[in-house]
Amino acid sequence: MKFEEALQAMREGKKVKRKNYNCCFFLENNQIFVIYQYCFKDKHIEIKEHFWLDEIMAEDWEIIDVAEN
Repeated sequence: MKFEEALQAMREGKKVKRKNYNCCFFLENNQIFVIYQYCFKDKHIEIKEHFWLDEIMAEDWEIIDVAEN
């Protein structure tokens, strides 16, 4: 899906991702954030940062199934 559709899904409270990416994107306080999830030495680590503008032109967005979270 295109970014416009992904943005609409985020406005509806859903998380989205890019195909083959190991992170999810979501909307919080009118800002788009990215969360990376890693496992390091048996610890689950989440890193939250802001959205990259070049992601807007991508067409490989998909909604993350609630069961995946």
